[in-house]
Amino acid sequence: MTETRRYRGETVDRPDRQVLELLPPDKAHRPIAARRLSDNGAVRLVGGSVKSRRWWLLGTLVAVLIVGAYAAAATAAAGRTGRTADYGQASADRWRDTDWSGLTENELSERLAVVAASAEEPVTVRVAGVSDEVIPSQAGLSLDVDATARRATAMSWNPVVVWSKLVSGQHIEPVTRVDQPALRAIVDDLAAHVDADPVNGAVRIVDAEPEVTQAEDGRELVKDTAAARLAAHWSASSSIELDAETTHPQITADEVQRVLAEQVEPALAEPITVQVSDTDAELAVADFAPTLSVAARDEELQLLVDGDRLRRVIVAQSPGLVRKPRDASIAIVDGAPKITPAKQGVALDDTAVSHAVLPVLAEEDPAARKAAVDVVVAEPEVSTQQIEALGITEVIADFSVPAHGPWGRTENIRVAAQRVNGTVLAPGETFSLNHTVGERTTANGFHTAPVIEDGRLVAGLGGGVSQVATTLFNGMFFAGLEDVEHHPHSIYFSRYPEGREATVAWGAKDLRFRNDSEHGVLIQLYLADGQLRTTFWGTKTWDIESVKGPRYNFRAPGEFESASPRCVRQSPKQGFDVNVTRVFRRGGAEVRRETFSTQYNPEDKITCVEPGQEQPAS
Repeated sequence: MTETRRYRGETVDRPDRQVLELLPPDKAHRPIAARRLSDNGAVRLVGGSVKSRRWWLLGTLVAVLIVGAYAAAATAAAGRTGRTADYGQASADRWRDTDWSGLTENELSERLAVVAASAEEPVTVRVAGVSDEVIPSQAGLSLDVDATARRATAMSWNPVVVWSKLVSGQHIEPVTRVDQPALRAIVDDLAAHVDADPVNGAVRIVDAEPEVTQAEDGRELVKDTAAARLAAHWSASSSIELDAETTHPQITADEVQRVLAEQVEPALAEPITVQVSDTDAELAVADFAPTLSVAARDEELQLLVDGDRLRRVIVAQSPGLVRKPRDASIAIVDGAPKITPAKQGVALDDTAVSHAVLPVLAEEDPAARKAAVDVVVAEPEVSTQQIEALGITEVIADFSVPAHGPWGRTENIRVAAQRVNGTVLAPGETFSLNHTVGERTTANGFHTAPVIEDGRLVAGLGGGVSQVATTLFNGMFFAGLEDVEHHPHSIYFSRYPEGREATVAWGAKDLRFRNDSEHGVLIQLYLADGQLRTTFWGTKTWDIESVKGPRYNFRAPGEFESASPRCVRQSPKQGFDVNVTRVFRRGGAEVRRETFSTQYNPEDKITCVEPGQEQPAS
């Protein structure tokens, strides 16, 4: 039978069977080839013997059998865990007593659920001899039960997987879900417990002897490796070993030994001599050793000399070597300002001292341990020209008030006045009474005297200092200086001018004024002839007039009895308001006005009685 097909527009008849032509035996080694025998499309095979074709057929059959056998083995291994199986790596010990062999996916999932629940149980981690515990769930670690079971029982063509399931034993690898930020936080926590900074070697000089701190290596948790191991082994191992790197100190033990041998020990071996001008200062080791120190410079240690301390040691031994400079000053002498001019001094330069002494400390020959240092001129901080430029030449304000009362009160006034007297305010500088006088305490020199608390007179430390405040306020007022802060008394005292007085209280009320003139101001404040007097010196800028208005807004006092041990008897007085105006004139012409409004509370009648005898207030 012949099949007819059309090729490129032509009809070709092809036989339905092939005609084979066998080559002669001497050509049997040739490969089988096909060639066209005729125009009708018949093909015959040529080359190859019957024997070779049999081997080819046999090889094909064997290959098919092997593939079939492997496919059967792979199929047999699928759907269950291995004939022998364990959980995790071979070294894992957490579930060693659990049978993991021959489990279906569902059976394996049930057992893995127990493993997943263990994420709430602590796992021990060990690193560099340090132990700690980690709760896997807090580290963002959890077991993907389904994925683990599916992978462990899945069909695989991998011969290693098939062999492990059927012969060598399967290690069921967990599939872990990881919350990276939570894991990083736990690893950082571990690092805080594990990490130890290296200890630099160091040398201190104590009691003229070197004291050595030995260099020590540190350690640092390898965080990336730690995170990976925790994620991989938390569910299978009860203890996980982590790695730490050794960190080395910058200053090594060898460097410590070098500085000891080359610098420290020679420095402390013998006394030294410091020559200043024509004078020699002999310094024993115990004298100069406290001025020495050993400091780190990058990776090296270096002996240093504290020039300031050594200078003071030299001066203490030979005081005549130096002379302190004298600042220019101004004071009132015989009723007039007098300037004491500045004066240069003679000093040793700290840097020059240390630079001169350091090299001789390395000398072993006692004769060579001598350093020469030149003196330098020491300039005063305040020059004569600076004091002269202040222009303190005349009285610009003067005020006084009577200063009578018990000893404690007048003594408080004297102490405060003494601390204020002689104060010089440069242009733009602000005066503070609290800052100048200090807190009113016994330790600070103050005594008990009447003070105002809650509108009533009681006994307290520092009574009388408010009279100092009032006196200074009036000096400031008539000198034309700027009022920064002042507080009138809450009740009126007749010894003070109405509306032109001030009180102070530590931590609450201060008297502050600023020298807003172009010249300096010197304040005199002193007790004399039963008066507290202040005189402000400077260059007169203003003519000041004080204008007081009438009292208004009167208020009646009350009556009280007090059994307090601090009670002070008090007579009643009306309360009222008053205004005082400061008028600034220059060359007879008014420039500006400033008004101070003061409100005085009524002064209640206070009667001191024995405890239990108080009558209701009226």
